Amino acid sequence: MARPRAVTAVAINGPALRAIRERSGISCSALAREVGADVSFLARVERGEKRGVRMETFERLCFHLEIDPRAIMENPFGTRLARSGPTVVPCGSSTSSTRVA
Repeated sequence: MARPRAVTAVAINGPALRAIRERSGISCSALAREVGADVSFLARVERGEKRGVRMETFERLCFHLEIDPRAIMENPFGTRLARSGPTVVPCGSSTSSTRVA
């Protein structure tokens, strides 16, 4: 029987991370220093050039920004996303979907 793999990286929604950081009034360099990451790495994550971060870094980001972890997760509910973009299901509907550009 195969052992379950441990989660070692979390996919981050970079633009959401940037928006939350800016609303919090924290600079990119200050946040990077607080979480123990390189400022250029954090900037690439915010721009969406780097999606995965180590679990430890993810937890530190959430702690220092004082946010629910789902706020910056790329796929917080574990649903399968289409390759061409996320599928959005309107409230109250479980079968129809709309593409978002």
